[in-house]
Amino acid sequence: MLLHPLAGSTPNNWQKLKRENGGIDASSLFSALKITLSTFSGLPFKAVEDFKFGQKIEQVDIAVPPVFIIGHWRSGTTYFHRMMCLDDRFGHMTNFQSFLPHVYMGGRKLWQPIFKMTMPRKRPMDNVEYRLGSPEEEEYALGNVSPYSFYHCMYFPRNMRRLFDQSLLFEGLSESDVASWKRSFLNTLKKLTLSTGGKQLLLKNPANTARIDTLLELFPNAKFIHIYRDPLAVFSSTKRFYEKMLPHYALQKYTEQEIEDNIILFYQQLMTRFFETKDLIPPENFIEIRYEDFVGNEVDILRQVYSQFQLPDFKAVEGEVTKSVSASKNYKSNRYCIDEKTLEKVTDQWAFSIEKWKASEFKVNREKELAQ
Repeated sequence: MLLHPLAGSTPNNWQKLKRENGGIDASSLFSALKITLSTFSGLPFKAVEDFKFGQKIEQVDIAVPPVFIIGHWRSGTTYFHRMMCLDDRFGHMTNFQSFLPHVYMGGRKLWQPIFKMTMPRKRPMDNVEYRLGSPEEEEYALGNVSPYSFYHCMYFPRNMRRLFDQSLLFEGLSESDVASWKRSFLNTLKKLTLSTGGKQLLLKNPANTARIDTLLELFPNAKFIHIYRDPLAVFSSTKRFYEKMLPHYALQKYTEQEIEDNIILFYQQLMTRFFETKDLIPPENFIEIRYEDFVGNEVDILRQVYSQFQLPDFKAVEGEVTKSVSASKNYKSNRYCIDEKTLEKVTDQWAFSIEKWKASEFKVNREKELAQ
């Protein structure tokens, strides 16, 4: 059984989320009870962790700017991130750290076995192998330390649009709310930096695609790698993502039509904000990579990334990357069909990115399945 991400939250954050989002449905009472018990059971360990490491975390200086991997969900960011995480000279967040951000330094011996028992062997949305310590987004951690995280959209789908606007676009938030999010984000990265021995952080988080201006305020010299993919494949894969994850995550009822409409709207909002802010990044700190180009050319493209960003010598990890690419050749991605009506709707609503990226180059055959 999957561990609900909010099981790693605190009672205060959990109660605030329920209060501000209209509570939970009766069908989710058992899930809510388990979350409540988990948040309270973690309090003593959080207290110990805060006592032992709180001051050290506060004093951490993130001396080397992070590398942010961004791009809409299901655009290939996970694959790219995992390839770069083969280089142990980078620090990255693991699934254990992201799901249990309050206790992972001091409570590892107790909580890791518990966490491992709740883990699936493969990610439900794409069958990618899932191990204890696999690279993960920090967005799950933010959902447990802050009331503003993309994944709250999935926990409280009745308020999905408002939560998206607040957590990614910071719309409807006061200055103090935004400042609170920045503190939570910085504290999350400081703790991760301390736990990884001060390594340069390599962070993959699709939600950050809409936060470029805020990230640059915090890290003016940060590096950004934007992964993009055929928008039609992104739609199909994102829909599957919601279909697979919402039954485990949602604490309120929803309809398939609501989810489909929100997928279309959120892509528009995310990518519009990205196009509006990406030029704020100094050209030398920005790389844009088409997922379809990366697959099959992983070594060459990663070598270019290391060179442009002046990262540690790529030769030291080239063998590991080559080995991993060879092993992944046996991976079979999910396949999708998209009906003509939905195809027309997506093509119309996402025309701004389809045209910008010359989607005809993706060689999409509308009558064939779209590869995930």
